[in-house]
Amino acid sequence: MAVHGDLHRTFIQIVLSRKILPLTEFEELVRYCQRKFDVPLNPEGNLQALAKFVSDVNNRLSPFHMRLKSGVSEEDGSHFYALVNIRDDALSKCATKFSGNEMKFFKKLVLKIAESNCGRITSTAALNIVYEDGDSGLQIRTAQALIDRMVSLGCLTVEEGNVSLAPLTLLELEPYLREQLGDAIPQCDVCKQICIKASAVIIPLS
Repeated sequence: MAVHGDLHRTFIQIVLSRKILPLTEFEELVRYCQRKFDVPLNPEGNLQALAKFVSDVNNRLSPFHMRLKSGVSEEDGSHFYALVNIRDDALSKCATKFSGNEMKFFKKLVLKIAESNCGRITSTAALNIVYEDGDSGLQIRTAQALIDRMVSLGCLTVEEGNVSLAPLTLLELEPYLREQLGDAIPQCDVCKQICIKASAVIIPLS
């Protein structure tokens, strides 16, 4: 039991430095830690054994309000695992770094992206949020600087002039999006995972 405890602690320490891992790298990391502590290796491709390992790790993470969650890329259908803070989501963490007006802008941006039917909005549309309601408290240049900071923090991605939520942010904000949008939030008909960029995804691993 002590060996398994050391294995899990080592695994968690490595994942903490990565936050998000493609499935193949995640499996390789599991097997690396098992070899390191002379624990029988999970058979390659055995999703049941992998799910058991993830469940054991999540039991250790639970007191720290963290959890390993599987996700599916809406871009190419690839699977990944991410370490998610289930108490301090992206909004909570950002609230300690940004002003009230900046957080108001970010929340509107998140919802606009989720409601866009394609999981992204143009940079121009994102900046135009400052004009909504007539009093956002931000200027265009301030909003642009905020988006740039969100990108550097890994909360947003900007590609070809379009702004979207980073995969980890989408996982962390799932409860918030469901609370705000209810049944209007797009989700896969098969696995029920939020899919704001696509109409369907491959069934996730857990």
